[in-house]
Amino acid sequence: SSSSSSSRGRRRRAVVSSCSDDASDISSSESWLEPGSSYVAGGGVLGRSRHLLPLVTGSSRDGNGADSSSSSSNNGRSSLPQVHSPAAAAVAHAAASGNIPDGGLVAVKVQYPGALHTMTLDLVNLRTTSAFLQKTELKFDLLSAVEEMQRQIHLEFDFMREARVMDTIAQHLQQLSSHVAVPRSVPGLISQRLMVMTYMEGLPLMQLRDKVAHLSEWKRRKAARHILARVSEAYGLMILGEGLFQADGHPGNILVQPHGRVALLDYGQSKQLGAEDKRAFAELVVALKKGDKAAISAALHHLHVVTSKDDISLRSDMAYGMFDTRGRVNPFDPNCPIKQASVENFPPDMFFVLRVVQLLRGMANGMGIDDFSTAEQWAPLARKALAKAAMKDKQTRKRRKQWQRWQAQPLCDLAATAVPLRDILQDGTASKLQL
Repeated sequence: SSSSSSSRGRRRRAVVSSCSDDASDISSSESWLEPGSSYVAGGGVLGRSRHLLPLVTGSSRDGNGADSSSSSSNNGRSSLPQVHSPAAAAVAHAAASGNIPDGGLVAVKVQYPGALHTMTLDLVNLRTTSAFLQKTELKFDLLSAVEEMQRQIHLEFDFMREARVMDTIAQHLQQLSSHVAVPRSVPGLISQRLMVMTYMEGLPLMQLRDKVAHLSEWKRRKAARHILARVSEAYGLMILGEGLFQADGHPGNILVQPHGRVALLDYGQSKQLGAEDKRAFAELVVALKKGDKAAISAALHHLHVVTSKDDISLRSDMAYGMFDTRGRVNPFDPNCPIKQASVENFPPDMFFVLRVVQLLRGMANGMGIDDFSTAEQWAPLARKALAKAAMKDKQTRKRRKQWQRWQAQPLCDLAATAVPLRDILQDGTASKLQL
């Protein structure tokens, strides 16, 4: 009946979301893909049961706008309904093959035609603007940041890479799974321009204010701090744990789930820190937590942040502005540290770490929280990262000494300790036992 179908539709649905790039296999004339929109959502019905398949893609509109069914049978077996878009085809295949995640909900991400070209042009314009601002207003190495974005932007449009990064980060954040959720890709439904993943329920962070408006101010502040701490904890573990992190943590990519659990979306813009950069950043976090200005300045040096003045106090203020949410940055304020000393070189690999901290600071400001410190929260993770790096250095030094001793050993001693080949080959059984 229509009422039962409607109730099933409310219980089970698939979300189709569109993201950008040049996709030759996707027609821009499809009704669900609105021109000029980078993100498009559509609804449907999806379940793991095969009898629900016609509800996913079995209904389409003909030239007169009327609904027509495309399901059929062959020797008593249901055949797949006709589909008219890559997204619908992916959903149908997932349901038919049994690859639907628990709960039967998936999100389908499709690249939008022509967006890579448009974004590339935007970055060219941004580079020109940054060069002008760097010479006139902002004494900061903006060009290195823009060049890093230009290098990363092509990776963002490779959905196969994004799926690998997303699944890897989900594994790295498994210890936080009770309060941080990460989507997982659906095996076999990933291509360079299309990705099917588990659907994340939740309320977009930007809509949270209206949702909690009825609560008391004390409860709103407590909830806001709770959510901010969980998002920040996830980023701290990503950056200081394995060094692989999602670098696009704006509010649109954060959902709030029941009981304050947060879901992090969109892993196209991601970064892998090298071991030395991760160690130097861990040193900086510990120094920021302690408030040790000399150590902060030294850590900036290890990160290859070069300033026009080697003033420890000034460099410390810069570090708080760049890498701790307690710091304040107003590049147009005459008393701003970068007005007093320019940042002549900023390491490109650290740009996305800088961006994450700025996004977290913006989130804190938007929530009315002015005393939250990422450095304070991340300090235990930083100390753990430093201890792990020290242990690795110790093992490396031990292996190096063993190699040096072996190289220094006289040739005659090596001959004396070596087993002659003929002794090994004389008796196959004995040689096997010796081996």
